[in-house]
This record gives sequence, structure tokens and C-alpha cells, in this order.
Amino acid sequence: MQIDDLMKIQSKKYSNKSSLDIVYAYLRIAEHNIFLGKVSKAKILLKKLGFSNLTIEKYIISVSEKYDDEEEKFFLKQIFLEKIDKKRLNWKEIYEYN
Repeated sequence: MQIDDLMKIQSKKYSNKSSLDIVYAYLRIAEHNIFLGKVSKAKILLKKLGFSNLTIEKYIISVSEKYDDEEEKFFLKQIFLEKIDKKRLNWKEIYEYN
């Protein structure tokens, strides 16, 4: 289940474009939380948006599979969690850093 599938579900509930834009932004935040391993936060957010538990689980699995490259995921996660100094964001230096 992709983000577009979730937006189709929500488009039945919201007809206003600005409301759909806000829902999309929250879905991206949920995806970001899943990426960082904060699945419980993502579940809470998706539940507040009105998705069923089955839909939430399918979405979490699809996002997890999307970011399956462990090495790349590790480095991106380090960047997002600010474990790597922003001045060192040259990929060659990141490999040497760890």
C-alpha cells in the first residue's frame, strides 16, 4: 500500500484541496517516523487520520520495504538524527566517519 492509495481513501472524506494537502503532509511525517524506526508514533498519527489497523499495518510494511537498503538507511538515519555533523555531508567523509 502506497501513499497514493491512502490519499484515495482520504479523498472520499475530504473534498477540499487544502485539507488533502494537510493529510498528505501528515502521511509524509508518518513515513518519516517509520523510516526512523518510530513506528508507534506513525501508528498513532495514522490512527488519528482515521485509517484502520489493517491499512496501517499494510502501509508500515510497504514503507519498510521501500527503505530496505540497510547500509543507505543507516547513513540517512544518522543524518536525520543529527549524529553526523552537517559540515561532513560529503558521502566519502561519511564512510570514513563511521
